[in-house]
Amino acid sequence: MLEPSSAAEPTTWAALLEKKWALLLLFRLLPGPQRFGELRRAMPEVSAKQLCQRLRDLAEAELLTRQVVTTPPHVVYALTPRGEALRAALGALRQWSMDYLDSGTHSAACRTCPLWQGAARS
Repeated sequence: MLEPSSAAEPTTWAALLEKKWALLLLFRLLPGPQRFGELRRAMPEVSAKQLCQRLRDLAEAELLTRQVVTTPPHVVYALTPRGEALRAALGALRQWSMDYLDSGTHSAACRTCPLWQGAARS
């Protein structure tokens, strides 16, 4: 049984993952490490300030790493083993959303979701 102070308590991890853009950022890093600029271009609807803050939050939670490269100067973000452990859950969430969209019971606005737009349809 989980203790109320346990890090595995749903309110603990949900508080992090419910923050705007957190899940989408993790999804964007699944293929591999990316520079800040790559993430910025892939998510133009997110302000630079908000992107920086969310990347910082995810790094503090040890879901991703932030590596500063000096030549040429840039920052690379990558999932940690803890972040990689979310791969199956993120894949299942993506599949669920694609099934939902294919069902025709959603609003037209759902198709504007960046997660759906970036999904490779099989």
